[in-house]
Amino acid sequence: MQKDVVLTLAPGNGNPRNSEGAFLHLADGRILFVYSRYRSETNDFGDDATCDLAARTSRDGGRTWDAEERILISHGDALNVMSVSLLRTAEGRILMVYLRKTVDERGRIECTPFATFSDDEGDSWSTPFPISRAGGYFVVNNDRLLQLKCGRIIVPAAWHRPTGTGHDQRAIGISLLSDDGGKTFREAADWVLPPQSSRTGLQEPGAVEVRPGELLAFFRTDQGCQMVTRSSDDGEHWSTITRSNFRSPVSPLTIKRDPFGDKKLWVVWNDVSGRWNLPRPADSSWGRTPLALGIGNDADAETLQTELLEDDPRCGYCYTAMHFENDCVLLAYCCGGDDCIPLQRTRIVRLTR
Repeated sequence: MQKDVVLTLAPGNGNPRNSEGAFLHLADGRILFVYSRYRSETNDFGDDATCDLAARTSRDGGRTWDAEERILISHGDALNVMSVSLLRTAEGRILMVYLRKTVDERGRIECTPFATFSDDEGDSWSTPFPISRAGGYFVVNNDRLLQLKCGRIIVPAAWHRPTGTGHDQRAIGISLLSDDGGKTFREAADWVLPPQSSRTGLQEPGAVEVRPGELLAFFRTDQGCQMVTRSSDDGEHWSTITRSNFRSPVSPLTIKRDPFGDKKLWVVWNDVSGRWNLPRPADSSWGRTPLALGIGNDADAETLQTELLEDDPRCGYCYTAMHFENDCVLLAYCCGGDDCIPLQRTRIVRLTR
């Protein structure tokens, strides 16, 4: 499979970070890419720094992209908006989910998932609304929206409970479900609880429909691997968390099903199984290297046909967005570490089928 780097969103003065994003195919054939664009006169690129959601489009199947970005969602009176997911709903609308950060009366940062719709192919967006009012710190990774065969929309979330002036690092898995096309959301009946020994809990979840009605959810952890749980009723109830064969650092994994051709599962993760015989990662990589791609019928690292996407030991690769076209697959991921931290720079690659 041929891999071409088609766009690099590098940090610059006043724009210290360009990170996690999501793709969508527009009705006129263009591909939309929305991402977190930080702006700061002091070049602050921390997770709570000023950030808007910016967009670029491609008119040629991802080979070339707009030279300039367009701001889709401004942070307004919030600290920032970031971590975007996009979905074409069964009704044909575009649903966007993202995180919005504010400060509560006790000085704690609240992180809340918000949703908005576009009915004109991304030119304008409806008034955003929170999809949970539980309070606390929610994490919903980029490119995580999923609509099931039954029509239900699921948003996999990690909830960090408030503690004093901060939040517990140990996350609990929560599924936010919508049965009306994304107009309203509710919590699934089950929470997913981490192992008692874990200091991270179950962070940055994602989910994939492995068979109609059967879901696999996956979480980054400090247990040396991704941990997984399954649902056989469209995300309402979940099994006890177990270890998977995806060996990884505390870094997220992405799984999607290819809608074309053989409809296999595509998996991207930081494979630290040792199978590649690579140099020891540099501190600048945060341990998030190499980046591997696996393709197969099951979400099992032992059965996938696997190859390396990136293996520079100086760089960290994370927060992957995945998009399928008939003749190619587009991946976007953070790729800093040699001259900036991993989250500051994003790369889009085009994989020709």
